[in-house]
Amino acid sequence: MSSDTILSTFETTILEFCEVAKWINSHILDLKQLTEDDLKCITNRIDALQPTAEKYETSFRKGGVTINEETLLRFENLSSILWNTVSLSLKANVSETALVKFLCKCQLFAAILLSVYNSLNEKNDVALRSFNCFTTTLKTLMGEFKQNPDTIIDSQDTLFKVSMAHVETYVNLLTEQKYSMNKKDTSFFHKLLIEANICIFQWYIQQNDSDTAKIYLKKVDLSNLVDDIKVEMVLEVSRILYNSSLFLYNSKGTINVDVLDDVLIYLAKAFEYLTLPIEKIKSHIDFLAIRYSITILLIQCSIEKPNISPKEEEQVGNLFELLQKQYPKKPIPFQLQVKYLKKTRPENMTELIASIIMQMILSIDIPNSYEILISTINEFSQIDTKRALTSLDYLFQNKIDPIKDQKHFEQTILTRFYITLQSKDLNETEIITQLFDFYKVMEKRISQPLSRSTVSSIVTLLWSSGKKIEKMESYVICSKFYELALEEIISGSYSERGKLQRALTSAYLSSNNLTKAEETLNNLSPTDLNHPLTILIKLKLLLKLKDFSNIPKCFESLFRSSHEKSFDAFILALNEVNELPKLLIDGVTLFFQKLNNINDNLEKFNTKTYDVSVISLIRYTIQCVIKFTEEAQGALNIDSPKILMLLSEPLRFLRELKTNKKLSISIDDSLTNTVDFTLTADDIEWFASTAYNISGTLCQDDEKLKESFEFAKTANGFLELIPYSDFTFLKMYHFSYWGYRCRFQKASIRCRLIEKGDGQDINIFGDPKNMAHNHELDNLIHDIISFFKTATANRSLNAEQTSDLQVLLAECFKTYVNILIIQRKMDLVENLLSIGHTENLFNLDNHFAEALIQKDDVPLDIRRPIIIKLIKRNLENAEGMIDKLCYWIRCTFTDCNLKFSSDVYSIFECLLTKLKVNNDLAFENSQEVKIDIENISSICWNVGINSLISDSREDFIKWAKLAYGFTKFTRIGLDIQMRRLWNSLLSTGQIENSDELSKLFDESV
Repeated sequence: MSSDTILSTFETTILEFCEVAKWINSHILDLKQLTEDDLKCITNRIDALQPTAEKYETSFRKGGVTINEETLLRFENLSSILWNTVSLSLKANVSETALVKFLCKCQLFAAILLSVYNSLNEKNDVALRSFNCFTTTLKTLMGEFKQNPDTIIDSQDTLFKVSMAHVETYVNLLTEQKYSMNKKDTSFFHKLLIEANICIFQWYIQQNDSDTAKIYLKKVDLSNLVDDIKVEMVLEVSRILYNSSLFLYNSKGTINVDVLDDVLIYLAKAFEYLTLPIEKIKSHIDFLAIRYSITILLIQCSIEKPNISPKEEEQVGNLFELLQKQYPKKPIPFQLQVKYLKKTRPENMTELIASIIMQMILSIDIPNSYEILISTINEFSQIDTKRALTSLDYLFQNKIDPIKDQKHFEQTILTRFYITLQSKDLNETEIITQLFDFYKVMEKRISQPLSRSTVSSIVTLLWSSGKKIEKMESYVICSKFYELALEEIISGSYSERGKLQRALTSAYLSSNNLTKAEETLNNLSPTDLNHPLTILIKLKLLLKLKDFSNIPKCFESLFRSSHEKSFDAFILALNEVNELPKLLIDGVTLFFQKLNNINDNLEKFNTKTYDVSVISLIRYTIQCVIKFTEEAQGALNIDSPKILMLLSEPLRFLRELKTNKKLSISIDDSLTNTVDFTLTADDIEWFASTAYNISGTLCQDDEKLKESFEFAKTANGFLELIPYSDFTFLKMYHFSYWGYRCRFQKASIRCRLIEKGDGQDINIFGDPKNMAHNHELDNLIHDIISFFKTATANRSLNAEQTSDLQVLLAECFKTYVNILIIQRKMDLVENLLSIGHTENLFNLDNHFAEALIQKDDVPLDIRRPIIIKLIKRNLENAEGMIDKLCYWIRCTFTDCNLKFSSDVYSIFECLLTKLKVNNDLAFENSQEVKIDIENISSICWNVGINSLISDSREDFIKWAKLAYGFTKFTRIGLDIQMRRLWNSLLSTGQIENSDELSKLFDESV
């Protein structure tokens, strides 16, 4: 490519730069009208051209490129115009963050264009102008970082780094020998160099790169500045060093020694600059303020250092002297002196601090510096309360006008109470004495009533202190705090004076000062006398006076009260009479009437505060009644009607709440609900278990079955309140299982009543028309089976849970079979057997058979067909229990005079086959099994003999062979005994002999 072509390319690019500068400038002039798309378009154009401009700048500096002068002038003119337009726009839009970020990008681009021009025109003034542009860009970006530190993005950091790289380029260019600058240019260069370095220093501080920041701080040289700009530059550099130090100090979090050391270095440097022998610097308007800020932060950082050297102590002392001389009315130096003394802890520390605070009170403008002064006195009170109070009393009595400065006057009173009551080095007696003495001072100074907020705060402080002492059971002392709160000067017009009087009365009661307690109660206003808590206190007083006859009047007053706290007070009142059973029962009865009245108008009351209290009360009352009645009458003679009432009333109450969707029952008390009444499942379970256990106790006595039934029904009612399905499986299983047990207990008691002929009024079947659907045991069995199958399918049950459910289900089946047999409903029994078989959960037949066999008050002829079905079903089952089958068959076919069918014969034959197949099987009850088999053998023999007598020789042979076959599984020798018996019969001639009969047992072996 020829040189002319290259030059043409360069000039074309410069012309393109001109057009872009002109285009951007025209848009910025109309900045407010730009859309986000416009801003993005300009940004994209800059991003595309900026790398080219920087590349050309580097190429042009190597020399040998000449651009048309007219083009060059136009380029300079348009670039300068763009720079100026951007600079003006930045000043006008300083508060609009998004625009400022955009303008910073444009400013850097304009500076680069001017730098390209400088690469074509390397005059000193042109280079200084570019250096100034990049320095200004750094300052603009740094200002934006300070203004919006939380919105800094990577692109802004990139702008700063690009600007910083160009600054470094110009620093190198302008320090080269070929640039011979005059004095004015040299001074300007040094000024720009300082500004650039201190700005870069700031940036590295922002980046938490203190090591690099220190390098640039060392480059800041103020010695070469001319006098006319030296003062401004020194103050500006000191201000920047202070701001950077403050930034580091505020961002350090907890004490960080390295950061504190860096801050101290920067502050010491700033302080050093301010001490330079520069004419007129001390007379500058900003000098005192900058030096004060630097000095205060220097001392603060020195105090926060873990260790301070003797030299540093001397430096801090000098700084305090400076502050005392130059800033005698400033409050913070006094505050820092106190902190410093607390850190260094000289021997006479408290005297020194007291002196400093007194000097502070005498020196500062109190109205404008009040908060700092009070904070300092508060801090001193943690070291020496009495000296701090002396300073505060001087301030209160001499320096604050109660009328002109009422706000600070009252705040001082409040502070006096706070410091005194929170003191760690005054005992309770000293605190009380201090406050009573201060009341005398207050009476002399107060000219108008204290504000409501001040009174409320003072009363709260005294109330809290009294309560704290009350918890320590120091009732005499705690009463003094309540007496202080009731002083006329404090609470004369206090709206909740009755609350204080009640607390004082309670303290008197606890200290057995009954005369004072009664006197205080009588001084209450009529409204406060009817307050539920006042009634509660009166009840306590009556108990102390043993005036039991008037206690029911207190219950009646609480019953009639519509105050929201009447429930809480009622509950606490009942708790007070827990050792007086008659009063307790009467009170609880009245309480339930009140509770049920509220249930009818629930929306008027906030029951959220009563839920646990009500339940706790009922639980406690029930426990008390059980305790008293058991002690008096014995466990089986519980006063059950009272307890049943105490259980039934809350059940009715909770059911109504649940119906009205006002009840929530959770798995624990950590859950919050939006309904009115919240209980835990454990609360409900306690009631259910109490009713269940009492039912179990009562049902041991046949005469109390009906009462037992009512308790079982109540237990089941409580468990029905619990939303099992909302819980984890473990909890759901727990409550489901106990729900099933309650239902079973209720049903089994019904069955016992029916057996007695005493269950007509609680018919187990309910409505006869819906017998199949409403049968309680039938429903229970189906519910257990359904739960069992679902849980087993999900593999949720462990071995223990499985066993518990199986045992319960077996009990249900046995009870159900038993009552069905009594009622001769054998068709329902067969249906039940078929359910147990088809569900195939586990072997229920054993329980069925036992129930049928043991029900000997029902003729065997009625039971036998069903037992035979069970026997056949289990004989067909490969896993059938042989020992159980032997027992069932022996019990079922004991009567040998029956006519046994071929089906019956097959039962015995099948049993014998099973015995032969399982010949090596061992039984736990082997002796009983052998006896059962021996009886079965006898049954077969007798049936055979009867058949022989009836001339049914074939039947005899079959049964005799079976009989002989069974002898192989009984005691040793039974087979021989049977042979002898048979031979004896043959030899006597009682039976007609034949070859077939004589060889009978030979063939059966």
